[in-house]
Amino acid sequence: MINRLTTFTLFCVAALGVAAQPQPPVRPLWKTAVQTNGEHELRRSYEAAGGTTWMLANAKPSGKYNSAESVTELLGFDANGQELARIDLDALFAGKDLVRFDDVALLADRNVALFVTNAAGELFAYTIAPAENRIVAGLRLGGPRVAHHVTDVVPAEDGRFLVIGRANARGWMMKLDAKLAIRWDKTFDDEPLTVFHDAAVRPDGSIVAAGGQLLETSQTNLWVGEITSEGQIAARRLFAGREASIALAPGRLAVVYDVKSATGWDVFVRGYADGLKEEFTTQLATNLRMPREYRISEGAKGEWIVAGPTKENRLAVTAFGPTGTAVRSWLAPMENELWERLWNVGDLALRGNDVVVPYTLLTLDDEKRQVQRIRLIRLPLRAQRQENQ
Repeated sequence: MINRLTTFTLFCVAALGVAAQPQPPVRPLWKTAVQTNGEHELRRSYEAAGGTTWMLANAKPSGKYNSAESVTELLGFDANGQELARIDLDALFAGKDLVRFDDVALLADRNVALFVTNAAGELFAYTIAPAENRIVAGLRLGGPRVAHHVTDVVPAEDGRFLVIGRANARGWMMKLDAKLAIRWDKTFDDEPLTVFHDAAVRPDGSIVAAGGQLLETSQTNLWVGEITSEGQIAARRLFAGREASIALAPGRLAVVYDVKSATGWDVFVRGYADGLKEEFTTQLATNLRMPREYRISEGAKGEWIVAGPTKENRLAVTAFGPTGTAVRSWLAPMENELWERLWNVGDLALRGNDVVVPYTLLTLDDEKRQVQRIRLIRLPLRAQRQENQ
């Protein structure tokens, strides 16, 4: 764990295309680096209610990009940024002929669920005990005749899970109970939608989801919908965009997404009331040179928290008020002043008035080679949290 806590710089959110009120610098509560002599790249993350962060990561020697030298690791960190587990999944699942580790989730008994695909195209959920580094059980969720691709596994009501993605070329969801047994499995054939990007589940089991559609012109459309607890469409919106992250708050939801413009890529945040009644649209960034991923989460006191790159590819965390006005934003300082860039951002987790952000940083090692490093940071969202630090 890194002991030195670098102060996050507050910067004018006009750099992202919106305005903010002045705030003092923010000192992270903690910042953790995945300790490695090689490289680690974040692939998927799961933020559990108890404060733990679980990640699937690619691990490889520095400067080595041969797939035979890359392994998939399961990494676990507690609410204080301390490493709980590190498991070589390729070694643990040796002999099972797996081709892909799709996602990870934490079960009520503190075991971990891994969603995997084998060479025959079958989708499985395996339960493993991280403390014992062993496989506890496995369930087949999908047969080989349907190509399932999992984009996310999200927590649902009463300890259940929602698995989203695509089945062949259609948007697809699967609801699992707390023991990973299938409650329902649905492909949304009648919707203009080829994949679900992200989703969230209300306490009553109803779902909000964001998905995508690829048109013949190579333009992309986004689909945002409300879905009943049994998988029926209750409301939908369709608009131009590429990939989206979605978040829920009582009576409201918000989506962050990017869209191609004539001069680059623009990023927007949209807010809706229940029933998908639009409340605001705010532009977050303009004229990015390439499409990039942003993540959104509910914040404290009705705010929305968005994490993603600036034009200079540095991590920025921005708080938006309930009406879509940017009120604060923090910019991560560079760890290597010669060169670095934000590679990707994982799922955000609200912890009271704080937010935990996992991300991959592309930076330079001591030999000035480009390497990928995973970071986790816990950032207070309000200046008064700084008084006793």
